[in-house]
Amino acid sequence: MGIMGDILDVTADGGRGGVIVSAISRKANLSHYAVLDKCEKLVEAGLVESVKNDGIESF
Repeated sequence: MGIMGDILDVTADGGRGGVIVSAISRKANLSHYAVLDKCEKLVEAGLVESVKNDGIESF
């Protein structure tokens, strides 16, 4: 749960523009793939949205 909270904190700080996966990875101290996995779960739960612009995914 702590990891999910860290990711939610980072995404909330990013505002409406969102935060790219690498920024979440650095700030939450997680691997890129761990962030993707956790963010997918947060999207499924309806807590964050995923947006892709020019192939770059943000949350």
